[in-house]
Amino acid sequence: MVRVMGADTTRGGGPSTFDRLADAAISLIARDGLTALSVRRVAAEASLSGGTVQHHFPTKDHLTVAAFDRAVRRQSERVADVPRSEQRVVEHFVAELCAILPDSDPSIEEAIVWIAMAAAVPTHPVVAERQRQAVTPTRQWMQVSIVEAQAAGELAATLDPIQTAPMIEAALDGMMQQIIVQPDLRGDRGCRRLTIMVERLLRVDGMLGADATA
Repeated sequence: MVRVMGADTTRGGGPSTFDRLADAAISLIARDGLTALSVRRVAAEASLSGGTVQHHFPTKDHLTVAAFDRAVRRQSERVADVPRSEQRVVEHFVAELCAILPDSDPSIEEAIVWIAMAAAVPTHPVVAERQRQAVTPTRQWMQVSIVEAQAAGELAATLDPIQTAPMIEAALDGMMQQIIVQPDLRGDRGCRRLTIMVERLLRVDGMLGADATA
């Protein structure tokens, strides 16, 4: 399996060379598709030399994995930034889900990369393996959130976290795709629509007060 080294660090607080290259790969995939990815084009996108790209990513597969990992990491950072408060467990969980939704050009790129990688799974073994590795902890996080909400008395004990998590994941992926093609869904409107879908899957319709006309 292709493994990508962890991102290096810089002292100035800016993105490392590793992250600059991964970000360039994300932008390239989002704009021109997965097949456009190459050492030469990533070097041009990042304004760095081809030798620098090859130092960090010896093959196209390494570049592909790095772009995917970086997109997932950027999404995870937004989820981690969701503040803890006196919210109910379900409310906080939905806020974290909404943090993944694209609401800016960089996050739109992340969403496009995620979808492009999913589309490549049937024909690209490296992508298939990497996505499988990313999906597993995502579903586990969703399952844990559901169990915590059940323990807090917010969700029915009969709700099956293992069956429900993939359905929430599918709703999230679907909402991401809608936002890509309908920019007016960025921000609160997209979040409200996702909230309604998640409420239904969790069997708590109306609990979070989302507007059904969103």
